[in-house]
Amino acid sequence: MGAGEAAGMRADAYPEGVKYPDTGCEVASLCLECPLEVCVHDEGRWKAWQRRDAQIRELKAAGLTNNELASSAGLAPRSIQRILA
Repeated sequence: MGAGEAAGMRADAYPEGVKYPDTGCEVASLCLECPLEVCVHDEGRWKAWQRRDAQIRELKAAGLTNNELASSAGLAPRSIQRILA
């Protein structure tokens, strides 16, 4: 065991009592409220955008309007048009 490591604790684990800011991303304003299974910071933004775009297409097929999609995704209606084009 290395210096300062407790038994069964990962060497890269966060220390207890330290506050880390939950700054979120373009998908969700807070990490704890994010609907994604894998964080965009963990897998890269490109994959997150692909997944977001696929979800937007599914919701469009379910009957949502472009304005509803834009509002729910936090995007401009023109961005929704580009995704659906």
